[in-house]
Amino acid sequence: MEHDVSNSLRTLPILRRFRVRVIEDGCYYDVFVTAHLVFNNNDRGEGLVFRRYYDDSVKTEKVAEFQPGTFTFYEEINQ
Repeated sequence: MEHDVSNSLRTLPILRRFRVRVIEDGCYYDVFVTAHLVFNNNDRGEGLVFRRYYDDSVKTEKVAEFQPGTFTFYEEINQ
């Protein structure tokens, strides 16, 4: 019997930490997000989307989303 080990040997990308500067009611504050992926679709009017892989899957889940106009910048934080 053959056993496919490709999925069991797959390693996930490193979780990365990001800081997002949020603006709300004229006040600025920082939000910290830990995710594998970030999609900056602000130029298309979709904002920022942060996603994390499930433990043993190629599927991802959304962990945070910021709509256009609700943040001023984001950056990856080197630990």
